[in-house]
Amino acid sequence: MSKFQINFYAFYVMLGESAFGKNQKVISKQIKKISSSLEKEINSLLKKSNIKFKIFYDVIDDKNASIEHYKKVINKNNINVVGHAPGYFKCDDWLPFFDKAIYFDSFNRLKDEQHENIFRTRISFGFQDAVDQIKALFPNTKITFPILSDKNKLDDKQLKVLEDLADYNPDINLIFISAWRENNYNNLREFFSSQRKDEIVLLSGHINPFQLNRSSSKNSTKLTYSNSRLEFLSVFLENKYDFSLIGISLDTRFIHNSLGKFNNKFGNKIFNLFNDDFVEKLAMQDRIFSANSITEQQVSDYLNWYYSIIFDKVLLIYYIYSKNNKNITKENFLYETRKRLSKLDGKQDIFVGSGDLIYFHRQRRPLATNYLVEIKTPTGLYDDIGKPGPYQFIPIHKYDELVKETEDGDKNIKMSLYKKQLVTKGSSDEEFRQADKKRKVKFNFTKNIVDVNYPNFDFLDIKDISIEDNTFTSNFYFELTTPHKDGIDIIRFNNIVDKDPEIQMIKSEKVENGYYYFRYYVSAKFFFFSRAESYPFDMQNIFISYSIVDEKYGILNTIKNQEIDRKFNSHGWDISSVRSGIIRKKENYHPHFKESYVLITEENRIAYIMSRKSSFTVIKILIPLIFLTALVIYGMYLPVEQIDRVIALLTTSFLSGIALYFSTERPNPLTLTIVDYIFIIFYLIVGLASVSVFVFDFFQSYYKIGLAYSRVALILLTIGSIFYLYYRRNSFKSRINLDGSED
Repeated sequence: MSKFQINFYAFYVMLGESAFGKNQKVISKQIKKISSSLEKEINSLLKKSNIKFKIFYDVIDDKNASIEHYKKVINKNNINVVGHAPGYFKCDDWLPFFDKAIYFDSFNRLKDEQHENIFRTRISFGFQDAVDQIKALFPNTKITFPILSDKNKLDDKQLKVLEDLADYNPDINLIFISAWRENNYNNLREFFSSQRKDEIVLLSGHINPFQLNRSSSKNSTKLTYSNSRLEFLSVFLENKYDFSLIGISLDTRFIHNSLGKFNNKFGNKIFNLFNDDFVEKLAMQDRIFSANSITEQQVSDYLNWYYSIIFDKVLLIYYIYSKNNKNITKENFLYETRKRLSKLDGKQDIFVGSGDLIYFHRQRRPLATNYLVEIKTPTGLYDDIGKPGPYQFIPIHKYDELVKETEDGDKNIKMSLYKKQLVTKGSSDEEFRQADKKRKVKFNFTKNIVDVNYPNFDFLDIKDISIEDNTFTSNFYFELTTPHKDGIDIIRFNNIVDKDPEIQMIKSEKVENGYYYFRYYVSAKFFFFSRAESYPFDMQNIFISYSIVDEKYGILNTIKNQEIDRKFNSHGWDISSVRSGIIRKKENYHPHFKESYVLITEENRIAYIMSRKSSFTVIKILIPLIFLTALVIYGMYLPVEQIDRVIALLTTSFLSGIALYFSTERPNPLTLTIVDYIFIIFYLIVGLASVSVFVFDFFQSYYKIGLAYSRVALILLTIGSIFYLYYRRNSFKSRINLDGSED
């Protein structure tokens, strides 16, 4: 019986190098690698099922950005799931497309369309929600939204959009800047100079109709708009201005490319409202790093964003079909998928993706998160001395060193959460209609302004890594910049083993804006989830998990991967790679007098994937085993007249191998390690030699030629075993284990 194939459509739009940099080709290749890796991973898990997955990856440029191209790809490949509604073409009639596939819409591009196959998975709030968030974080602050156009050139529809925006936000100044490119941007410079200290200017990352001079359905127009923002930002960075520039959902490629070209040497204040993908998720980070060797932050940031948009939808479909996929056909796939997606109601079940949390209320995800992020370059970091933030604890003598190390244009961009965040939380309450007993879920949302706490780890060493009891010991300095006087008492180390760890305060001081800086020396034992299969060539995920003890203390700024300390004594282990981000866990609750429900918990982790430098265990094994194997081979060259001597050599070798095995250092977990496989191979060699000698002893006329063939078989067995052990040694996948699982 043939398997039913679920076909996904994924695409990447290459807009041009001027606005988004030269890394677009690199990003496109990385996406293709991730797509192939994810497809193989899912299909390997579905070997015994009735379905299989296929991801069709499409690269869009100015040559094929058309509805005709989209129709051709969709129809040719029988696409039945579109991970993200495309916006690179204009479509007046979506109905023929909707009837053939499930569509996920992350940017509200299908807001005017109504169809049962549309599932709205917005990853961020709209423009008005972003403005409301900025007003909540900066109360009583003058906010200006510049419009790079002449008002007389706008049509009625565009003017109506502006009128509605002004009516809803009477406290925001809408200013038209006409001919803003003329006379070396003179009008734009005058606008910047007119803004005062502590005022805010908005720069939208969305393409709004009143900001364009041509139809937004044209892909070239999007590029024109991106170049306009690049010019806008470059003029802003040319001189010292005291106001704050806040971007709304600016593309990470645009941020890295623009600040890489135009260094913020005056330390102008730049912020951006990022989606939830700004806070890196370890599960997604590990999947991306497993498929790619990424070195540039720009590429990594964009792949995190892309994975949440596209590939988490692939994992979502896998999640709803992983346990029950019988009787799935082309005819019932759309209906069955709608039914299963609708069961993700946020109360009884929720999908925890590599980067995204997805659940639905009337086929719409009700909650999205935005983070206000401060963006700096090293030259702007000098202004941070004594101020709260992730660079508060960098010694002044290291600032020049930091700038020199990051002069390559991309790595010099530092991003961290602003000291205040507007956190939105939702809860669901069930209601029942008496007539038909159908369950309805009502969502309630609350918004609170919370403090941001800035942690940092300065490791001295990691030692005593034991895969027998799953523990390691670490000595490090823990630094915390926080508005709370409690210091380290607001932090919980979730995987600490010691009941009474050594914690000594080294320094405590009050800094600006009501923040305090603490530095502690910590020495403690932590647990981790070991994997012994590749011992003694093993790699282990060593991590420290930490979180806020109570929500009243706010949230933690996630330490970026590039900011993790890599210089410390690892005592016989090498650092292969590092991870930093949050782990999300789904916990199921089953109270007796209440309906079951799920809760999502989060914890921050710093993880080091470490490999053993060398193993004396292998030397202790191989030297005697090679000697014993030589005795076996020697015995197979002896004539049949010395059969007693041959049997004595084989017996001695076998018993010596058993004694050596039990005297060898091995981990306690009941799993086959490489050490075990080495001894199994040795036993096979001795066993094959013994069987050959005993069999051909009964047929002495064939003894000589029979042992010759046996020796050839032993050689082939040995060569094959060497290749197998090499493959097994390199087959370890350094996934971050949440609970000790090995997948």
